[in-house]
Amino acid sequence: MSKSNPPKPPTDVAGGAEEQKEVDINTLTLRLEEAVAKTTQFYSILLGTNAEQKTVLVDSRDCICKLGTEFFNLKENLKKRETHAFAVQQLRTQDLKLQKARTQELVDQLTQKNVDIDDLHAHYKLQVRKVIDEERLKRVQMKVKFGALVEELFNRLEGVKTFMARQREVEERMKAAEKEAENSRAQIANSAHGFEQKCVEKCLQYKESTDKKLKEYMKKVKVGIGYRIGDTMKEVLGQNEVLLAEIQMHSSSTMGKQVEVDRLKAVNTKLRCEIALKKGAEELNAKRTRYQKHVIKHNNIKKLKSLVLHRAKELKKLRHLSEIVLRQRSEVELFLLDSIQHVKNQIYLQKKFQRNQNLDTSVHKKINANCASLDSTARGNLGSTSLQINNHQPSSIKPRVSWSDAGPVHGKVNVGGGEHNAEEQHSTEDRAGMHILFLGGSHDPLTTPVVLPLIDISELSWQEREKVLRYLYKKINTAWSLTMESEHIKQAETMQEEQKYQGSTSEAGRTII
Repeated sequence: MSKSNPPKPPTDVAGGAEEQKEVDINTLTLRLEEAVAKTTQFYSILLGTNAEQKTVLVDSRDCICKLGTEFFNLKENLKKRETHAFAVQQLRTQDLKLQKARTQELVDQLTQKNVDIDDLHAHYKLQVRKVIDEERLKRVQMKVKFGALVEELFNRLEGVKTFMARQREVEERMKAAEKEAENSRAQIANSAHGFEQKCVEKCLQYKESTDKKLKEYMKKVKVGIGYRIGDTMKEVLGQNEVLLAEIQMHSSSTMGKQVEVDRLKAVNTKLRCEIALKKGAEELNAKRTRYQKHVIKHNNIKKLKSLVLHRAKELKKLRHLSEIVLRQRSEVELFLLDSIQHVKNQIYLQKKFQRNQNLDTSVHKKINANCASLDSTARGNLGSTSLQINNHQPSSIKPRVSWSDAGPVHGKVNVGGGEHNAEEQHSTEDRAGMHILFLGGSHDPLTTPVVLPLIDISELSWQEREKVLRYLYKKINTAWSLTMESEHIKQAETMQEEQKYQGSTSEAGRTII
């Protein structure tokens, strides 16, 4: 926006003051029209970009709301899973504690049984050693006795053997005699029937006699053998039977104890198998818990990575939007600052011109008063001097110009009377006040568009223009601060939610030992 130079005073008061005034007013109106065109164009572009930004912000708000609901649902599901996992973990820990207590009880029972078995083994070993020692002594004693008895029996057996040999000889003789008898019978049968009968009778008699003799002889032998062997053998056999009964009794007791030992060994092996199974189950549960911890950590890492990526994308988008907004805001601020500076310069020039004009009018009033008090001759002299004074005035003094009428209306310069200018200035001040009150109304700059009444900027004074520009600058800053505060609040809420989410995941990974 080009800054206007201060108007130069006219060199000729009578002729060139009006022309210079019209030229300055025309230049000012042209510059003001250019500024108005630029501002309208810029505000139209700004409103278009604001509408686009509004749609983008509405979409981002919907997306953020959707993400918030999804995040809340995920959080609720995660809490449910954590509570379920925690309950399952507690049940498993209770089962493990019960299993550990049961295994410890079984181990204690097994150790106690092992101790009892060792005591029984030691007791049975002592008893068996005592029995074996007693049996050894008895066997030595029996061996000595049996040695004497065996010698005795051997001698008797030798006698029996000799008797048996003699018995065999007798039997052989009997067989030979039977053969001879048969031969004789055959001879007798061959010789005669009567002779045969006699021979048969003789043979029968001889046989009966021999049978009687053999029976008697066998009785004598048996009586002799019973007389020689009976008492000692009966004692030995009785002792043998007693020893056999004792040995059977000890063997039956040892067999029962051996059966009990085998049963205890089977119970021991069974308990060891149960302990091995329990240890395997504990190791399996430990592996399962470790795997669950690993899976939970992996899932939490994935979720956090996805959340970080999503936040990074959102931050990139917000950064891009903030850069666009800052760039546009900086351009708008520069334009507003330039406009305010230009308005300040114009106000300063207006005040300076009014001050010079007031000084000029006061000088003219003093001169006119002096002229009225003097006579006609002196008035003529003073008139000539006043003309000289007017010719030597500084270049900054100009006649009074109404700045409310300085703006163009439909491309024309309005230069009217004082009453018409005062009424028009009044109406423009009222319209400017209505404009400022309308701008100060309660409305959301991000959601509701601002629809202003049609006001010609050229109808406003420089003070009103300064007020409007300052109000726009303030409005932009307040809207920006509101958006920044809302973004800061949203970021704080998201950070709190992330901290809560991170706390729940750390609780999800814990285990009870």
